[in-house]
Order: sequence, then structure tokens, then C-alpha cells
Amino acid sequence: MPTLFDYSAALSQVIADIAESCPEFAHIHPRQVWVAIAQCRTSGVHGTYASVLPLRFENGARETTHRGIRVTRQPLFDGEHEILYIITFYLPRFCDLSFDQKLKTIFHELYHINPDFNGDVRRLTGGKYAHGSSRKAYDKRIEPSVQSYLETRRRDAELLEFLHFNFAALVEAKGRVVGRRVNRRRAGRTAAPP
Repeated sequence: MPTLFDYSAALSQVIADIAESCPEFAHIHPRQVWVAIAQCRTSGVHGTYASVLPLRFENGARETTHRGIRVTRQPLFDGEHEILYIITFYLPRFCDLSFDQKLKTIFHELYHINPDFNGDVRRLTGGKYAHGSSRKAYDKRIEPSVQSYLETRRRDAELLEFLHFNFAALVEAKGRVVGRRVNRRRAGRTAAPP
């Protein structure tokens, strides 16, 4: 029987470690964040590497009004824990990034999580609320966190080992890549309240 490598579980461990070891991400409760994988429609390094789906509306609201219609999001639970965010990584595109780019992408997505950890995204001023006035400036904000994390992780490289492989090398070293798959449309579906 071929060996399987659970990419979602491995990334979940990295995210939990970041939340535990980086003060600026201590507001993240990993048990309430699902990590999913999805297959890219096209190969190559151009395109989306990852995305975060908040499962609540602005300021953590469970309902909002959209085009004059009141809508609500159905809560999603994993056991007793309500899931507030789904972070999806697109394979093989994400795997084919360099180690540094993978880590920056993980931190980039985690920075989208609201500091109040309320199921909404972090809303920045200027331009678009997701990245603010400049995506370059957004990415610059996370660079010190990435560097600080790498300095503390050098002694425990095993946790990050899988991030050094591109997709083909990962399959060769670890076996078939599997992970949580989430239908983003269904998970983020809105419905009129009763």
C-alpha cells in the first residue's frame, strides 16, 4: 500500500507553531482554522497560491444585509469547535514555490485573520480592505515575523522539512499527497434566516 502524506495536517502543525511562537499571531486559535488543499486548474508559479475564507461577516457578525436582503452564514463545526476560517493552499503551485516563498505565503494568509479572531478578515484602510493601499506594503509587514520565526525554528527543522520539497520531490519522498478538501461555496454559503 502506498504511503500517504497529509499536507493539510502538516500545514496545520506549522500554523499552530506560528500561533504559539510568534506574539503577533498569538490571537489565532488553530483548532478553529481549517487548512484545506485544492488542485490548481493550471500549473506554473503564476496565480493564486493560497486564500483565506472568513466564515463570518464584518466585525464577526453572523448576519448582514446584502443588496437589501438579510443573509446569514451557517456555522461550521469540527466537534465542539466552531471553524472561523478556512485557509486553502493550491497544489501543486504552492508546493513549487521556494521554501522562503512558502513561508511568506503562510504568514501572508495568517495576517488576513482578524486580530480579534472573530471570523472576519483583518480590514486595512486605503485601497482594498484585504491588502490596504499596497500589496507590496502588506507583504513587507510580515517579513520581520517570517525572519523571527525562522531564527527560532532552526533548531527544530523537522517541522518545516516538507516545505523544502517541490511537488514532485514531495511525492517521491513522502508518498501520495492528500489533505482536507472543502467546497468553498458550500462552506461560505449564505442563506436567508428563518
